[in-house]
Amino acid sequence: MPQPTQMRFPSIVKPLLRQKPYARYRPNRACLPYLALLPFLALTMYGLTSERLLGYHHFRQAHTAMTAHNYAFHSANLFSPSIDGITYNKEPYLNEFPLYPYLVSGVWRLIGESVIAARTVSILFAIGALLFYRRLLRRSVRDDAVADVALVVFSMTPVIAYFSTAVQRQSLFLCSLLAGLFYTLRYLDELPRRSIVPGTLALALAFLLNPFAVYLAIPLLWYSRYRAPDSATVDGETGARTRMFVAAVASVVPAICWYVYAYRVGASLETGSMAAIAHRLDTGHFLSASSYGFWFEADSWISVYRTMVRYVLPFPLTIALFAAGLWCAPREEYGLFKVWLAAVVIYFLLDFYPIADVVHHYYYMNIAPLTALFFAYAVVELTRLARSSYSARHSTGAASGFAAAARRMRPFVFSLAAVMGAATFALGACVTTLWMGGGRWHAEYYPVSERLATVVAPDDRVSIVVEQADPLLSYLVTPHMLHRLVAYHPQRFDELLAARDFDYIAVVLDRDGPLRDDVRRRIESDGRLGPAIVEEAQLLVYRRY
Repeated sequence: MPQPTQMRFPSIVKPLLRQKPYARYRPNRACLPYLALLPFLALTMYGLTSERLLGYHHFRQAHTAMTAHNYAFHSANLFSPSIDGITYNKEPYLNEFPLYPYLVSGVWRLIGESVIAARTVSILFAIGALLFYRRLLRRSVRDDAVADVALVVFSMTPVIAYFSTAVQRQSLFLCSLLAGLFYTLRYLDELPRRSIVPGTLALALAFLLNPFAVYLAIPLLWYSRYRAPDSATVDGETGARTRMFVAAVASVVPAICWYVYAYRVGASLETGSMAAIAHRLDTGHFLSASSYGFWFEADSWISVYRTMVRYVLPFPLTIALFAAGLWCAPREEYGLFKVWLAAVVIYFLLDFYPIADVVHHYYYMNIAPLTALFFAYAVVELTRLARSSYSARHSTGAASGFAAAARRMRPFVFSLAAVMGAATFALGACVTTLWMGGGRWHAEYYPVSERLATVVAPDDRVSIVVEQADPLLSYLVTPHMLHRLVAYHPQRFDELLAARDFDYIAVVLDRDGPLRDDVRRRIESDGRLGPAIVEEAQLLVYRRY
């Protein structure tokens, strides 16, 4: 066991962290992926069997499920996804490439519409992401213990564990991103032609699902610039670079084609203002200086910090350990991941509004592989530091005074930091993930939609007025009626009554909301609707005569 060096703070940690006493760590490598999946599966099983979209972030999940429903039972045209609730028809909605709802719709055609089946599809892609993450770490990190702990931490990170079961594209995106990075690095290291095709396809898919994933070009360019393939001849190296250039172009062309199409067509649709990419391009969002004013608002950075300590690295202690691991990790071995982290930070700054927002937490899945790695590095190296300090305490001569007390306390401090960091992360990850999956946001929409389906016919036009438009309600009533979802506003409600392009008006109420009296007063003053045919605590239904 190497002897500890007498050092002063803050240099007490960094040199010792670079010692490599790895001999005692000899696990069964074949079992590690399956052992790492156990805590991940335990967290994802919670709420898996529920047919209701009631967990955290149900808004986007209902939107995706509605698209999959229309694919499965109405139009299977991949390039024309549609949603309900904007008008009485199924309106095309062009935003990110809709491969995930298309795959879910294929499953639904076989076994019937099922939220459980959609969640299972997400979990399968998440498992693929974990396996590619493990292969990536084994290729790039020489320390097996750090790689194994990082795999477990990554699988338990709340944004990973929860959104791996969400009816969203995030697990498919993460799987394709990590697969593309792994195959590309393998090609750069060994130049096997069999790696360039899956790497190109995986990166092309990642860019289609999230065009901002082009930030991955920064670590790949850095890696290709500083690598040294000893076995490549001059001609072979030239051919390899040509193939790499062709692969890079081929990986971005599908994304360019799709988003040009989405921008040219999507911005002119009824759903144009909902499509984030087309709307931002159409309004010049990325070219406007006002779009980056969030950088200078303290509330934005506080929101980022709260999101990190809730959904990525629970509790401030884990953030501190991540920062320590990032600072102390040697550049020779972890340089790729540090450049990757810098690229993600650049992406976050350029698209800061959803990052600082309180509802787009799935964006933080981009940074989770890196926070898991550097946090794991800090925990593993603190454990080794405690072990080496304990050995040194018994091997050195007698000492007295403050130096002896400090030497005796050093193993305890290092052990306590490692244990507390791991324990707080595990506790916070479990609590946060269970909270995200166990919430019952807008659970009242289920009985409301069932009651409404008993009143109207499938071909009736129903204008549903709610205090805040939520696609969950739209998804629930889609199979039962033609509907339009309208957020309540007094002037808009008067225009709706005057247009009379509906068969029914359904008003969904909060239990203690003031909407009921205002709606009644406006309907009575209009005089063209009869008394309510349904009058319940959360639902009023009027029929047009």
